[in-house]
Amino acid sequence: MFSNNFKPLDLAMKHILTSLLCCVALLMISGLSGCSKEPIRYLSSEACLVTPGTSHADVLSYMGAPDIKEQTDTGETWIYIEEHKSLLKKTPVLKWFLGTTSYDLVYITFTGDVVTNCQYRAATEEEFQQSSLSMNKDLVSP
Repeated sequence: MFSNNFKPLDLAMKHILTSLLCCVALLMISGLSGCSKEPIRYLSSEACLVTPGTSHADVLSYMGAPDIKEQTDTGETWIYIEEHKSLLKKTPVLKWFLGTTSYDLVYITFTGDVVTNCQYRAATEEEFQQSSLSMNKDLVSP
């Protein structure tokens, strides 16, 4: 009555292999999407590495290039800015009405080639807008 060509075990193996290939493809795609992002800076942690007496070269290796450099009478100030957007602030259309943005700021003051002061500060969007740094907002990474 039934044909001998139908083998339930072969059909089950095809489904298992297809499912396995789909899982591997999804893992590869999700893994590659993680590689496309820029490295994340953690200014609050990195600022702890900078102490008075640290050199320019050491600051560059710890924190990377500064977002803003300012010349002062006594030396130079490097400013690092990190912008944090909430999930709703990253959502198209909703970002204009919902969500919050905050900023981490690190000010490093040099006299000559040596750090004399390092300050970390967290700011709300309103505080950042009121500061002189908001005019340089295009320097902040997205």
